[in-house]
Amino acid sequence: MKTFVSKILLCSALSFCLCATIIVRAQELYPNAEAASNGPQDVLRLRVMTAFQNHDAFMAAKGMYTLTNDFMLAGTLNFSSRLADKFPSDFTVTTPLFRSATLYGKYRLFTDDAPHKHVRLAAFGEADIAPQPVSHETYMMGIKNGVTAGLIGTVLINKTAVSGTASWFQPVQFAGAGRLPSGIVNYALSVGHLLLPTRYVSYEQINLNFYCEFLGNVFDGMEHQITVVDGQEIHGEGSRRFHQLYVAPAVQLIVQSRAKIDLALRVPLVDQYHTSRAVAVMVGFEYYFF
Repeated sequence: MKTFVSKILLCSALSFCLCATIIVRAQELYPNAEAASNGPQDVLRLRVMTAFQNHDAFMAAKGMYTLTNDFMLAGTLNFSSRLADKFPSDFTVTTPLFRSATLYGKYRLFTDDAPHKHVRLAAFGEADIAPQPVSHETYMMGIKNGVTAGLIGTVLINKTAVSGTASWFQPVQFAGAGRLPSGIVNYALSVGHLLLPTRYVSYEQINLNFYCEFLGNVFDGMEHQITVVDGQEIHGEGSRRFHQLYVAPAVQLIVQSRAKIDLALRVPLVDQYHTSRAVAVMVGFEYYFF
């Protein structure tokens, strides 16, 4: 009997600690970027996400597992499809198609924790494999072919968390002759704030978070150029540096300290490459198994 009671108390204490971990870093659960913090150790997280932009729908299924306090792994499968109701009846509509797979790893390098605040630094690496040619537009939706390495810094003070991310992406293949960038510099500034509850009385309370993320990249690419010589137009391609910047506001609900629901927009602010000026709408759901 004592052994049984001890097991119940141990499981209850473990669940309490896991719920506390999720709530403490709730403002760092950004819909688009990663924070330097990791999830609870030995807990499996599954996330599904769908994004809509123009005539396209992008879908992703992601699994995450924290092996130690400092190291986590994640794997993602990406799909895309055309929306049938956006095309005339004589168009061929594609079914959901597998587009790429991602393996992601993150290691926490530095931690400075204090009551109601912390500072953390992490390094991450990512490998993406796409069986079909990809474009810069699909790259912005996470469908790409290549490797990425970068750093993340996160500061949490009371109810607000701020993270900065910088990374380098080395592509393997892009669609379009003569349009293969030598590499892409990515950066992100993410801010999260806990709106509700104003005071915790139970871990069963619903959390409401607001996020605002700025997602950008810089790369050298090719563009069509027209040169006038002696009154004649000469068409060709030339190299130039492109900059893209998006703002992504989002709201998030955390239910029972284990289920997370995201609703986000991605609005282009600067798009020199003219990838897509359309607003993307994203819906995500994540669940913690503990």
